[in-house]
Amino acid sequence: MNYFLKIVLLIVLFSKFVFADKNFKIKNVQNNISILDIHGKRYNASPEIIIKTGDFLSSKKNPALIIIGYNKLCFSKQTSIKITSIEDYKNIISLSVVKGKLLIFVNNKDKLKFNINVKEYVIQNNLGHIMVSHQKNSHFVKTLQVNADLSTKNSKKMKLKTNNFYFFKNNNLTKNKPINFKKSDFLEKCTEPIYNFKSEKQSNYKCTVSNEKLFCGHQ
Repeated sequence: MNYFLKIVLLIVLFSKFVFADKNFKIKNVQNNISILDIHGKRYNASPEIIIKTGDFLSSKKNPALIIIGYNKLCFSKQTSIKITSIEDYKNIISLSVVKGKLLIFVNNKDKLKFNINVKEYVIQNNLGHIMVSHQKNSHFVKTLQVNADLSTKNSKKMKLKTNNFYFFKNNNLTKNKPINFKKSDFLEKCTEPIYNFKSEKQSNYKCTVSNEKLFCGHQ
């Protein structure tokens, strides 16, 4: 009887691991994204590769995207992110933007959630689009249509508002107000169901604030 229970337990555990792995497989890639794992092995992202804790994912000269399940991660050119942790049974991928700009779209069909680490803050994106930019010692976060929470270890969750701009510097949230937003071609196409990036001419992608309005685009 004990032997039978052990076999059943092993089958259940194995099936859980297989199911968890499927949730973190890359479904599709557009343009080149390089992966550097914790063992120092470097390879290009491709369908069926499983995202793991400690992986660094980087775009190069052109914007790129990966699709994980029903969720989309859009990289501006020369953008790098780190997968800080993966919680299999909670279906949560935690990541930080090391440099550049990342747009995350969470569909929620597969119940997968993304936690974005910004300084001491954690943004939990449950549904919708969030853009994160990391430049030097500051981060800015732009929400589009979104269901997301912001928290720290010592604070309660705060709902992030749709179409808002949040500025983080020196571990402080210093700006939080509605702001008009001009979408660039990169952001516009990333919000569409299917987007083939142009790999021809790419100009510099910049965001600037003028008269309390945020303007982003290739310049």
